Amino acid sequence: MNTYKLSVLTIGFILIFITNCSSDNPYYSIPTNADGEVEITDVSETEVRPSSEITLQVVEFTVIATLPNSSEGDEMTTELLKLQTHPEAGNEQLLPLDDTQKTVTVGEDLKASVTYTRTTAQLENPGDDYVVITFAGETASAQARVDLVEE
Repeated sequence: MNTYKLSVLTIGFILIFITNCSSDNPYYSIPTNADGEVEITDVSETEVRPSSEITLQVVEFTVIATLPNSSEGDEMTTELLKLQTHPEAGNEQLLPLDDTQKTVTVGEDLKASVTYTRTTAQLENPGDDYVVITFAGETASAQARVDLVEE
């Protein structure tokens, strides 16, 4: 909890420093309130059900994102990323898995959820395989990691 408070304070000081260094900053759109004061926003959170560590017995998993900076009805694009060899660079990178992009809607409770199957996520090798689920929208984003583990 103290780390979170420290991080928020650190971000606040950085934002104040950036805005004071240049009165006409074309590179960063810093959110401000009606009085022109910098607004510090909340951080998105995710929860994986049944767990962020699943076994071969799990058929599907659901990721619920709490998106405090979004509004009810906002659309989020979700996608699965997995370590794969980049076709041009030749090294392993987190790259999107084919046919895993979905659109979900933020509810009244400022949450959005998405469900994927273990097969779709290509989770086959316990201890080695994992995927990252991303939520991306106009005003918020979130991500979660799901690991395949031994029973």
